[in-house]
Amino acid sequence: MGLKLWRHYFLNLNADFSIPIICVQHISNGFLVRMLDWLQSMTNLKVEIAQEKGVPMAGHLYFPPEGKHLEIGVDGGFRISSHSPGEIYCPSIDKLFASVAESCPSSSVGVILSGMGRDGAIGLKKIFDSGGDTIAQDETSSIIFGMPAAAIELGGVWHVMSVVQIAGYLNGLQPYSQAKYNTNSLQPY
Repeated sequence: MGLKLWRHYFLNLNADFSIPIICVQHISNGFLVRMLDWLQSMTNLKVEIAQEKGVPMAGHLYFPPEGKHLEIGVDGGFRISSHSPGEIYCPSIDKLFASVAESCPSSSVGVILSGMGRDGAIGLKKIFDSGGDTIAQDETSSIIFGMPAAAIELGGVWHVMSVVQIAGYLNGLQPYSQAKYNTNSLQPY
């Protein structure tokens, strides 16, 4: 997802947004810290690099360390791992989403935004299959519709929305400490 879309996404979140957000951005080495500084200038959320065994906190926005994968352990803490031979993406959205599906299945919301390729589609389907809520950015607001389209094709998406609509939807969720998402009445896209 391009930085312009990050800007629209975070500018539309409420100033008192109280759910932790864990992000994966495919970005060249050497640019992460500058990107996080830039994002911090646009949001009241605390933007930071996740630390091994750290626990996601409400009102924080986390990214994996440069050149590392970020996952959530069954204890709810961050797990940082290195790139393995044969892996296409590092960091990998699929790895993050699969760990979320395992560690907090029915209380998770997975969002896949504009991007090239298929990273995230399989992991989002795992969140969907485990009872979590899933959202894909719509084609109209996407710069590159590859990743959202792949997730939709796999049948792992409850909602398809623009970036602004996604932010509005997330703003409407209950505070993190009381999150109880019921997707039983939803129909997949």
